[in-house]
Amino acid sequence: MLYVALLMGFVGLLLSAVYSGSEIGFYRAARLRLVLDGMERGPIARSLLWLVCRPSLFISTPLLGNNLANYMTSAAVVIATQKIVGDIPAAELIAPLLLTPVIFIFGELLPKHLFLQAPSRMLRRASPVLLVTTVLLAPIGLLLWAINLLLERLVGDRPERLRARIARTELLGAVEEGGESGVLRPIQTSIARAIFAIAHRPVREFVAPVDEFHRASDTMTSTEILTFARETDMALVPIESSGRLTGYYRAIDLWIAPQQARPEPCPLQEIAAETTLIETLSKLQETDQPIALVVDETEQAIGIVTTRYLRDLLFEGTAHAGEGKQEE
Repeated sequence: MLYVALLMGFVGLLLSAVYSGSEIGFYRAARLRLVLDGMERGPIARSLLWLVCRPSLFISTPLLGNNLANYMTSAAVVIATQKIVGDIPAAELIAPLLLTPVIFIFGELLPKHLFLQAPSRMLRRASPVLLVTTVLLAPIGLLLWAINLLLERLVGDRPERLRARIARTELLGAVEEGGESGVLRPIQTSIARAIFAIAHRPVREFVAPVDEFHRASDTMTSTEILTFARETDMALVPIESSGRLTGYYRAIDLWIAPQQARPEPCPLQEIAAETTLIETLSKLQETDQPIALVVDETEQAIGIVTTRYLRDLLFEGTAHAGEGKQEE
């Protein structure tokens, strides 16, 4: 019976280590690495990817498993103590207290450190235990998953957002260390700080109001629009038709085009107001558009942004929305 208790304690400690470390591994593992493993390494890797892509279910599995593993370890310590020293109540209380540092180091601290250093590799090794536990504890896990989804809707926060905040903080710390050690130039550090400070903020905070932005009418000739561009010192001239901004002209295109044949205006790309600054800049770069119209949820125009202005915000580290003229 003593050997059974010792074996039960060892298994409980090992399971506690797997469950404790997998929580850290979930937040640290690169999703792209897990996707590639799922494509290359067979059904277990694909099952792990499926589980990781459902954060609420994934987190409930280690939490439940860790509680059961700790209970198993504690019970094993009590049983082993009874077999060694007899039925002495004081010994049954003192033995778990004496073994608590050992359980904490090998069941919590060390595995968390290992999963922190190599999250993807450690998750792969722990995947069989996690998958079996998920199946065995499915009824309780699914109930906790449903409760968690309900709380997410009420509170409005999700594990993905928490993971993104953790990753952003760690990456910013790495940038700061690179600047202090001389690996990064001051301008690189400054750009990184600006990106972390404002890149995740919605683009509506950086728009120039439509009413304050100079625009030309679609009834104007090329010469009139070009004159208007010179007078307002604009390289990009938005065109208004029936009270709506429908396109824009590059002043250089009007200057090189035949004066009697005005070209068609370039279409004005629309960006949702809640799109982040960095996503907006990426979309403009991908479509090679120097200017965009920002619209709200009712598709009403609330302002205009330009690629140059958004780039300047990042390069200069400026977080003030709507300041200055947004012109190419």
